[in-house]
Formats: sequence, structure tokens, C-alpha cells
Amino acid sequence: MEYSQADIAALTARIDELSALVKRDLLRQAGYEGRDVDLALEYVKGTSEQEILESIRTLGDELPVLVRVAMKKEKTIPNTYGYNGPRMRPRRIDFDEIGTEMFERVKDKTRNNGASASGVGALDPSEFTEKPKVKRYR
Repeated sequence: MEYSQADIAALTARIDELSALVKRDLLRQAGYEGRDVDLALEYVKGTSEQEILESIRTLGDELPVLVRVAMKKEKTIPNTYGYNGPRMRPRRIDFDEIGTEMFERVKDKTRNNGASASGVGALDPSEFTEKPKVKRYR
């Protein structure tokens, strides 16, 4: 009985499909789940159940590392260090607003002291001994 190339290809595909199912089942029994099983399939070799088990045992502690490397390549690795949220950025300081407020304060002081039109001699130096109050933006 002769088999055509199509028959051979179909049988080979079926064998690969069944061995992948066995690999998935054995990986789940070994403690892998979800996406880890899919990524570990390429590292597990063999077609029979014994060969697959031997391959999983041989890989041992390397298999989880290989799975994480594959996740890193796909950029789907979960954040294993916990999520602290976005970094807080300080609010930008608006120097125009600060300058306007300082100008208004000085302008009000000159008007309240009865300054002349030129503004010379209108301010008392004792008024400037204390630090000006500036709004701090955090």
C-alpha cells in the first residue's frame, strides 16, 4: 500500500497536533498554566509521553527562565515586582504668575505709602526686611 505525499503530510500534522496536546497536558500537570504553557511548548521535545516527561525533567529549573525570556521578547512579561502606579511629577512652576503676583504686591505697597508719580522715596526699607511670601508649587 502506497501513501501519497498529502497522506503523509496529513498524518505528520496529526501526530504533531496530538503530541502538542500531550505536551500541554503534561506541562499543566507540572504546574504551568495559561500563557506559560504556550511559550514552553517550543522548548519541550519529544513525541511520546515518556520523551516529553524526560524533556521536562531535563529542562528542570531552566524552563521557567526560558518562558520568562520568551515573554520578554514578546513584551508580555507581567510586572513581578508589584505595581506602584505612575511616578508623581511635580507641578510646573509658572514664573510669569509668580512675577505678576510680586509686581502687584510691590505696586500696592507703593500706592499705599503715598508715593509720588516717579515712585522715588515712596518705599520704606524696613518693609523689605522680612522675606516675601512666594507661593510654592509642588
